[in-house]
Amino acid sequence: MKDNLKCFQDQHFVITITENGCVSEIRPLVHSVCAKIETIGAIADENARPTATLNDFFDPHIHGDCLVHDKLTHTAFSFRHHEQQPGNWQAVQKWFDREDHWEWNLEIIHLDGAEREMSVELLLPHPIFPGAPGPGHSKWKLWLPVSQESLGNDYGIRKVHHCKCIDEKTDIPLPLCTLFHSTQDISLGLSYLLPPDQTWYTDFEIDQRNWMTKITFNNLGLVKHGKINLKFWIFSHEGDWRPALGWVRNKFPKILGPVPGQEKLEGNMAYTIPMIPEKRIKDWSQKMHLRWNELFYCRNFGMFQKPS
Repeated sequence: MKDNLKCFQDQHFVITITENGCVSEIRPLVHSVCAKIETIGAIADENARPTATLNDFFDPHIHGDCLVHDKLTHTAFSFRHHEQQPGNWQAVQKWFDREDHWEWNLEIIHLDGAEREMSVELLLPHPIFPGAPGPGHSKWKLWLPVSQESLGNDYGIRKVHHCKCIDEKTDIPLPLCTLFHSTQDISLGLSYLLPPDQTWYTDFEIDQRNWMTKITFNNLGLVKHGKINLKFWIFSHEGDWRPALGWVRNKFPKILGPVPGQEKLEGNMAYTIPMIPEKRIKDWSQKMHLRWNELFYCRNFGMFQKPS
């Protein structure tokens, strides 16, 4: 049985959603582009490829899904492939066309049995690329808040985490992922954002080879007679990461805007324990331009061991 499809459209893309709430396709609103002719899987000299006007873009036929994992029973429910949900809980997936973005909602309701830990995987296909197919993998450029520059269009599989502990290689302070493409003909960008009121421990995995972006919500507690409510946004913009960051700043000025007194903290910092002598901190301040010192302190150190 064929799903009843629903479409949302803005000035850059049209997104197609199935009856069960899964993203079937994201297609750019572009009719033709001038691009270099490429054959899937071919290796050739860039300068040897002639250019042509393309109006039939390569469609990898990758479709999205939403997987709800029950850690207690070690089972998973797929909105795309399964019809019968478990008896202990119920999940409802919906999309909304907001004024300047598209919003995904998922509600998980406890029905019966014990409380449990859940996780959710939201699978979103990359937009159909407005150009030649090339080697067959997604040619959208990627930008993440782990670097100041684009990661380009040869990143393979990239996975990052959004959490309170920030590592410059694997963690992102801002849960934003941007795909973009820009030529003389077109300028397109599509960004994925976890809105500020969503504070879940979230993983972003961008799979270039399989044309897929996977967002995983971890450590979800479903208590008896309780609910889990998840929310995620998609918005479009011009073909660069800067318009995406500007969109977030305009939408949430308190997050990326200036903070009164921040000039007092600009400079070098140290993350230390309280036992470091004050003289050393003073030396650092004078010789290394130390501006502030964050202390790691826990009054419960040593209290984890039961008395013998």
